Amino acid sequence: PTPPVPPGSGSGISVSGSSGTATIQNNVVTNNAAIYGGGIYLYISSGAVTVQDNVVANNSASSGGGVYVYIYSGTATIRGNTVATNTASAGGGMALYGGYAGTSVIAVVSNTISANTSSSYCGGGIYIPAGTASIVSNTITGNNASWYGGGICVSDGKSDQLNHPVAYADTDNAYVYGGNATITGNTISGNNANSYGGGIFVSYYSVASVISNTISGNSASYLGGGICA
Repeated sequence: PTPPVPPGSGSGISVSGSSGTATIQNNVVTNNAAIYGGGIYLYISSGAVTVQDNVVANNSASSGGGVYVYIYSGTATIRGNTVATNTASAGGGMALYGGYAGTSVIAVVSNTISANTSSSYCGGGIYIPAGTASIVSNTITGNNASWYGGGICVSDGKSDQLNHPVAYADTDNAYVYGGNATITGNTISGNNANSYGGGIFVSYYSVASVISNTISGNSASYLGGGICA
């Protein structure tokens, strides 16, 4: 069945359906506002969705200021976009939800995600509250979160890719328990969290693989300027 679309979703571009494919490419999506997905809103039961080579800027929402993705069973690929200066309570740049079926995959590849803000919760750049996501070869810079994860906030994961904790190091480096995403080959710099995890925050309900990234110049008021989990 086609999932119900919450009211107030996707002020700029909204795509919903039960199956099939959709491509959103070479658009400029700016100055929109919605409850979910101020710039681009994707809500799909199954199929394949691609968001590529767009500029998504100056949009606002409660969740997913720039881009909001919910995919129950299928794939969503977000590639080569500029996602900048968007604002949301959670997920200023992007909010990514994988479905409870456990068969969805969200790939965020080679985007520039900069100067986005989470105004009252977590994930200034990217917020991943559920499902499986691969965050690969992105530039994630200058984002801000009022609580957790200035660059990336990962929570409520269901996989186990990191099987041992990393002990507390110091407020400028690492404080880790787990996560729900694969974060590989990104530049994560100049992000800020007013509480924990300036670069990356991973909740203790989650598991993450954080591999071969450049994580520099991030800050947090309490723990994990680079990574906190």
